[in-house]
Amino acid sequence: MGAVAADRLLAIDEIKSVVHDALANSLIVPVAQNTDAATRRKWIVDTVNVNVAPSGTAVTVTVGYPYDKNRLLPSIPFLDISRWMPGNLTSKATAVVSS
Repeated sequence: MGAVAADRLLAIDEIKSVVHDALANSLIVPVAQNTDAATRRKWIVDTVNVNVAPSGTAVTVTVGYPYDKNRLLPSIPFLDISRWMPGNLTSKATAVVSS
């Protein structure tokens, strides 16, 4: 593997790590996994899908959160939110990277 390819893989790993750190500090971690920072981060790394796709001068980061594993909205009697909330929430962002 060349130096450019190794640098690219390192950058991808760093981006994933930043996303995992940010999510571990959010409110999306279940109470049972919210005992300390290491436990929260482990749940995020094990559960949330982070994909980094570089393309030319741009990089696209896609995050998939398995909403069905930790529903954030409370259960409301007579209102079944499982019918209108997807099992997986996905978000995507693309940024141009300058050299």
